[in-house]
Amino acid sequence: MDVKIRHGCGYCLLGDLMRGRCGISGSALCALILCVALVCPACADRVLLQNGAQLNGEVVAITPEHWLLRSARGDVHKLPVSGLKTIAFEPRRSARLALPNAGSALNGVPLRVNKGFLQYQTRRGSQFFPLARLKSLEIGERCHPTRTISRGGMPLSLSQTAVPGKVTLFVFCTKTWNVTLRGQIEKLAASDPDVFLRFVDIGSWGSELAKQHKVESLPHILVFDRRCKQIGTVCTNISRVQRYVRRGKAAKLEVRTELDPSDISGNVGVVPDKGTTNGDGSGGRDGT
Repeated sequence: MDVKIRHGCGYCLLGDLMRGRCGISGSALCALILCVALVCPACADRVLLQNGAQLNGEVVAITPEHWLLRSARGDVHKLPVSGLKTIAFEPRRSARLALPNAGSALNGVPLRVNKGFLQYQTRRGSQFFPLARLKSLEIGERCHPTRTISRGGMPLSLSQTAVPGKVTLFVFCTKTWNVTLRGQIEKLAASDPDVFLRFVDIGSWGSELAKQHKVESLPHILVFDRRCKQIGTVCTNISRVQRYVRRGKAAKLEVRTELDPSDISGNVGVVPDKGTTNGDGSGGRDGT
């Protein structure tokens, strides 16, 4: 993994914070943490250190010994895993998890780090890996809450495009459609950090994309839950969309205790956990 590291006072200070050896006053420490929070975007990963310090930034990679944090200014800091307590990841487009004795990387999305374990979401479920057993984790770009997908009317796999761990609204439309309704949908997504919005341009009536997803009128809204499974179809009823959103947020992420051979080969450690992964209530598909 080739990552450019820019050393400087920030690196040294963060390193001392991780080890609890920084001889600065409590007020100065609070000012530093506030400064880090201000310079980093609101959608940054949230990191809690063993000594109680909180950092915001973009986690770039994790190995058994170190992890890399990129600030809003673009500086990358290399910090020891020993001082890390928890990471709450913002949704990522992709990640590659390399494991010892494995022939290939496991594609998925990191959800969180807690008590020395990484929770990693694949299309088949959520799995736990001890950080000490990882070879490396390379993390991709953050997912944007709202974006437009334009494929010239070509087919699109929505389950592969949905954001794991979040509710995804796919709104099929054209470049010229109801501006008022679009504003209502955007407002709904902007008011809830667990909702991601994807406008899908069908290109033209009768396109392969429109036929694939049975688009007969616009807008055509498909709702996918936190497990990347479709739970509903809506035309223009915003209240109905909100009900599906609540149901999608309540969906329980499946925790797998074993790796499927189709995921990856090799012997790895997975932590069994039969409970819900995030404390949310149970939920599921309604079949509508």
